[in-house]
Amino acid sequence: MANKFLDYDGLAYVFTKIKAMVNAKAPTSHASSDTTYGVSSDTNYGHAKASGTTPKAHGTAAVGSETAAFARGDHVHPAQVATHGVTTSGTGAAYTATVEGITELTAGATFIMIPHVASTTNKPTLNVNGLGAKNLRQPLTTNTAATTTAELNTWLTAGKPVQVMYDGTLWKIGIPRPSATSLYGSVPIESGGTGAITAEDALTNLGAAPAASLKAAVVTLTADGWTGDAAPYSQTLTVDGMTADWVPGVPVIVATDTQETNVAMQEALACVSQITSADNALTFICYEAQPTADMDIRVPGVIV
Repeated sequence: MANKFLDYDGLAYVFTKIKAMVNAKAPTSHASSDTTYGVSSDTNYGHAKASGTTPKAHGTAAVGSETAAFARGDHVHPAQVATHGVTTSGTGAAYTATVEGITELTAGATFIMIPHVASTTNKPTLNVNGLGAKNLRQPLTTNTAATTTAELNTWLTAGKPVQVMYDGTLWKIGIPRPSATSLYGSVPIESGGTGAITAEDALTNLGAAPAASLKAAVVTLTADGWTGDAAPYSQTLTVDGMTADWVPGVPVIVATDTQETNVAMQEALACVSQITSADNALTFICYEAQPTADMDIRVPGVIV
């Protein structure tokens, strides 16, 4: 029998007919409950069934292990704990709350608390999911560990949401209380401040005497430095930085270790009746007796 072969055109004709027959044939149902029937994985294409499990709660991101099932298109995840408010129960001194997703008290656990009643103490507690009553406190701006009690007993208002976070020991309210040690910037004078961040600038801004003007002048008066043949006697000393608007206060001696010297200076100082100021100078006046001893004295004063 002679061999018969198809030429190129014949092969093309046969292929077209076969393709048409395959395309016209409906797929055969091959559904199966067999868990080993072409199971898909992260490396193989295969068959998978629709998942029948409830979507998992939020948590640490993970690839997952259910390779034989796929999520349904209309699946719904649980609400995130920190994105919806939870209304409390209990009292204004001991709040309780049922919060989805918190099964143990771990640092960082956070949710939005809506007090059902106003607080009745500045030291209320919060018991979440029966895990134990813990203090509710305000964080201080000093550092992330510092907390304090509120100023008022009614600091938590009914129906007003606040964020609370467990720090490992207590619940922190998301309303920090400023600490005086960590204040920043200056408060304008019109807002009750000084408009400055240093004492010197504050005194200047408020029109008060600068700190330097409150310092005392320490001078030495000599027995032979007095002028005048008769009372009144006077002695003028150079004092750098002195001004005419500096008003002297009551002078005192600068005591030494020698009692005799101290007594002599005190008797000499008793002769001084008046002290006047001028630019870079102080003048001491004695209206009666002339001092007979040298004396070191301290003269306080202030600019007015």
